Amino acid sequence: MKFRTFNTLITVGIVAPAVASIYVLYNSLHYTASHEKIDFVWWVHLLMPLLLILIFAAAYYFLHQLVLKPLFLLDAYVIGEVKDIPHSRIAEIEELSRRVEKQIKTLHELAYFDSLTHIQNRRSIERTLDLALATAKRDQKSFSIALIDLDNFKTINDTYGHDYGDILLCSMVARIKKHLREVDQIGRLGGDEFLIVFHPEEESSQSVLHALERIRTLFEEPFVINDVSMISTLSIGVATYPDCGMTRKALLKYADEAMYQVKRQGGNGIVEEHIVSALIAV
Repeated sequence: MKFRTFNTLITVGIVAPAVASIYVLYNSLHYTASHEKIDFVWWVHLLMPLLLILIFAAAYYFLHQLVLKPLFLLDAYVIGEVKDIPHSRIAEIEELSRRVEKQIKTLHELAYFDSLTHIQNRRSIERTLDLALATAKRDQKSFSIALIDLDNFKTINDTYGHDYGDILLCSMVARIKKHLREVDQIGRLGGDEFLIVFHPEEESSQSVLHALERIRTLFEEPFVINDVSMISTLSIGVATYPDCGMTRKALLKYADEAMYQVKRQGGNGIVEEHIVSALIAV
């Protein structure tokens, strides 16, 4: 077989110089032991051939395993000497690299994205809010956040089951994202509670309220899930930097209080600055 012949020649090419070098090393040591003449230069001249052989042997091993062996085995497979299709170590390394890359991507998604709705999770959206705060402080701009909670979500879960509730949450996110700009970010804080971070801009908070009103009215239309029609409206609390707070904690607390003010009034509305907006549905 061609592969075996080539392998034997290479092996002889490595082993023979190595044996010769060992023989020379033995004789040199025997000679220097009797003459007591050993210095640094002598060791360099003595060990350099062995070092070169080791380097060549290592290079050949990797060349042999990754390239030569797969090629010879492929040739043997083509002419019928072997029955199994050969696999290259390079292909195995590439496959391993793809698996590692996939695992890293999966871990990244688990760390920063909600597994159900595939939007930012709590950690990620809070980080987005921190970045928005830093940008607004640096550029001296204002921005708004909106805390959103589904009305009657528990009733829907209890009536139709958690599978319907999960589908409703995904449908809700899809409906909201269609009416957000690319620069605006939405994340799930947990359960049926979501946070929207609007990009810092020169515009007033009224533009944010108008955008949220458009989203709110969309949820007056029913969702149809497996031939079941259901309506779940939104309770939305709005907080604006810097008027409502200068920190993440302050803004979230303000928006949360505003949202629960809507809840206490029956839901399906928007509240900003603890005052019921004219946009709230009656």
